[in-house]
Amino acid sequence: MASRTLAALAVAATLAACAPTRFDAPPGVTEAQFHRDNVKCQAVAKGIVGDSIAFGPPLFVAAAAAGHAEEVRKTHDECMLGEGYTIHHD
Repeated sequence: MASRTLAALAVAATLAACAPTRFDAPPGVTEAQFHRDNVKCQAVAKGIVGDSIAFGPPLFVAAAAAGHAEEVRKTHDECMLGEGYTIHHD
């Protein structure tokens, strides 16, 4: 029972790490420009962080995947901030 709970928590953490950050564009930025900047920053983030591979028990692999996804997201977000976007707060 405890291993199922831990597995569920690991899956939830992995999904949360993959949630994209919402950005507000600077004045005058079109939707097309936002898309180009977003795609560029995704490529930059994946190039900087690189690929990840993990072997071991399922919980270890899930935790490694969540950590990698979080690093890619953070690097992407830093790139977008560098392009002049701000993080959208509800």
